[in-house]
Amino acid sequence: IPAGFRWWYDPNGVQIAYPAGWEMLRETSDAMLFRAPDDPRTLRVSADSAAAERATARLPGYRRVDRGYVFDGADGPMRGLDTVVTARGTTYLIQWRTPRDAWQANLPKLTVITESFRPPDG
Repeated sequence: IPAGFRWWYDPNGVQIAYPAGWEMLRETSDAMLFRAPDDPRTLRVSADSAAAERATARLPGYRRVDRGYVFDGADGPMRGLDTVVTARGTTYLIQWRTPRDAWQANLPKLTVITESFRPPDG
């Protein structure tokens, strides 16, 4: 992985790169949230894609746009992209959210994250 990223290894076997310096919060046994330390960017990795997709649709001001969706975040306008990956019979959701005005600047990070995803072996 490139400089500025770290590997996260889930006890269930999932691996994914995330930006170095971001804090990690275990939400459930199947979901991990990564947060930027000083802005509203987030990355969520979940093995329960149906629940996460239902929650996304309830965001204030939610509407689908090209390559994702937009919504009204607590800190201002946000844009998100949900990437669904099915591997070995399990569906995973990689959920990326960033301020709308920083979307383009953050696409290289999103590319590293999604390309680094590794499902459990076996």
